[in-house]
Amino acid sequence: MKHKTLGTNGITSATITEQTERFIVTNLLLLKNDDLTNDLYINFNAPTTSANCICLKPGESLEDLDLPISSVYYKSSASTVSFRLIGVNYNE
Repeated sequence: MKHKTLGTNGITSATITEQTERFIVTNLLLLKNDDLTNDLYINFNAPTTSANCICLKPGESLEDLDLPISSVYYKSSASTVSFRLIGVNYNE
């Protein structure tokens, strides 16, 4: 089992331009929009323009999802949005 984070200590930033990162985990432990005013759009294994894109409002979070992920796509609604993404790979 190996914990994985995106960014430094699990904290990274999204801009209005979509970004993608390789992020291989079997379970999502925490996804949290730390911004106070802007939305975070995030999708797993597909661009944010695809179906099933998640919109996290300011301060919202998701925890403990059994969700195999190989890549994460993300962008903000405006400005720069800080968010946390932590997962675990039970296959490592």
